[in-house]
Amino acid sequence: MGGKAAILLVLGFSLIFMVAGHNFGNLSTRSVENLAKYYTQTNAHNIAISAANMAASNIFFDKNWNTGYTNVPFSNGTFDVSVVTSGTQKKIIAIGSYQDEHDTIEVILDPSHFSKFGNFYTTMSALPATGDTFNGPFHTNSSMKTHGTPVFWGKVTSRYSLKMYGSPKDPKFYGGYESGVNIPLEFDTSGMRFNASTSGAVFKDTAGLGRKVDVKLKFKASGNVEYSSMINNDGVWSPPVDTPLVDLSSNGIIFVEKGNIFVEGTLKGKATIVASKKGKSGCGNIYQTDNVRYANDPKANPNAKDILGMVAEDNIRIKKNPNTLGKDIITQASMFAKNGSIGPDNGLVHQGTLHSWRILGGLIAKTTRVTADYNYAGQPTNGLKFVHSYDDRFMNMVPPSFPHTRYYEIVSWYE
Repeated sequence: MGGKAAILLVLGFSLIFMVAGHNFGNLSTRSVENLAKYYTQTNAHNIAISAANMAASNIFFDKNWNTGYTNVPFSNGTFDVSVVTSGTQKKIIAIGSYQDEHDTIEVILDPSHFSKFGNFYTTMSALPATGDTFNGPFHTNSSMKTHGTPVFWGKVTSRYSLKMYGSPKDPKFYGGYESGVNIPLEFDTSGMRFNASTSGAVFKDTAGLGRKVDVKLKFKASGNVEYSSMINNDGVWSPPVDTPLVDLSSNGIIFVEKGNIFVEGTLKGKATIVASKKGKSGCGNIYQTDNVRYANDPKANPNAKDILGMVAEDNIRIKKNPNTLGKDIITQASMFAKNGSIGPDNGLVHQGTLHSWRILGGLIAKTTRVTADYNYAGQPTNGLKFVHSYDDRFMNMVPPSFPHTRYYEIVSWYE
């Protein structure tokens, strides 16, 4: 029995080793095959990434580029790229091929909208000073100039260097600071004019005489807007019309051609109001005549959908009147003044008492504007103290047809 058992034991171990050896051989073969497949898949993937980056680079330098590529040899493989345009967005579809493997990268690009900035200025004639607090991204295409100890909670960028004045020279950049960044301030009003004429509202001289048109807008928490107009500054306003905002403008764009806008009230819904010059002096301004706020305050409800853009070809001003003089002012909007500045009338800057201008949103303008008188220590003594809170929704939400930057940015990259 001992001999038989020994033979059986040897035969059993032999069988085990034969099976194990066969499996080890298959494992080695599969490992080589997997390595080869991984190698070809990785090469195809890397080729697709390179192709997507090449296409994105072309679009960054030429926003109208949509030529694409066809069967281009690259890194021992080939790639194909197509560009699909939908509205302002562009989608890059890049396919990388290596031997029998193919991989696809999809990239969506969109112009960066100016509304994402808390503050944006081409130049700075009035300096952020002690007592001023800024939230959200802050950019200037000139030197960044400060007086004393203003506070910046968002990232600050500038084209040129930082210049500090006052005593102490100690601005607080809690979100970081970077120089060497250039973002041209430009936009074409014709696009907003077209969108307003298709499903928005356009106010102009219907007689075709090119006369100035001023428009009063009063937003209401009910979702309505009351409006009236005046031709050629003759002092005669048309009877006010009270209507749902969506009936006046289904896409939310209210465009005044060769005129000014006087606005106040509580907005329920989405709107962008635009005042254009079209070559006529004394036009292209927006005047805030009382508080402008949202029906649903996003500070209390971050999911609130009410959103407002104010776009002026020249200036945006808080107008001195009984509703604003000697009072705190509220502005909830992203404000854009292409050729001018944003701030109060001189009569509010130099009023005998100090009040607050509480902004929720952003200021984008050619230059800054002083809001108060300051003492030798850089502290506001009378006028409107600048109190700015950034509306975080503007990082993702954009008022209807709000101006966007010249350059595209990548908003999604799918591999």
